[in-house]
Amino acid sequence: MRVYGNLNAKEPTPVVYLHTIADEGYAIWQACLAKGLPPFVLVEVTVPRWHDDMTPWPGPALTDRGEPFGGGADAYLELLVGTIVPKVERMLSFTPKWLGLVGYSLAGLFALYALYRTDIFDRIGSISGSLWYWGFVEYISEHEAKRMADCVYLSLGDKEGQTKDETLSTVQPYTGRVYVRLNNRGHKTYFERNEGNHFHEPEARVVKGIAFLLKR
Repeated sequence: MRVYGNLNAKEPTPVVYLHTIADEGYAIWQACLAKGLPPFVLVEVTVPRWHDDMTPWPGPALTDRGEPFGGGADAYLELLVGTIVPKVERMLSFTPKWLGLVGYSLAGLFALYALYRTDIFDRIGSISGSLWYWGFVEYISEHEAKRMADCVYLSLGDKEGQTKDETLSTVQPYTGRVYVRLNNRGHKTYFERNEGNHFHEPEARVVKGIAFLLKR
């Protein structure tokens, strides 16, 4: 876990939690500073068991050489809410203005799933989220969020889903269905289309997502 920002601010500021796979947090934080974003604290949690901790239930590997998905999100969310968030808040001299949860790819899937499993996060950012995940759209349709989010930000690259893989090709329509569902349930939900495929400028897309949540 790495924490960036002023932990002794005189006024309450937002705290944004970001899950990463390869320590991208410092570059993202520097990019946020370069953009002159409003003050906030960024908490980067690097997830070693990415395919397990970021997925809501088990799923098969996407390729013969790929890694299966463990479905350990509930267990990890218990750690996040029960241990990580309280540890961060003990480091702060202020009560956070609001809590955000942001993620890219599987972490974007996790961020949305968390809205349905806990009520502590006020704003959610699912950037190029893996909303193709088996059964996730149905889960969103059949369950209610634990709270009304102040803001939900969704984004996708305009070439995501352009693949012969039957599962991954559903990401565009499924993200659209999630967007409609959240709006219909009263969440303030926004969708942004970026240029490129899933791997095009991921850090820049995360910064855009964080900036959007901070400026709402």
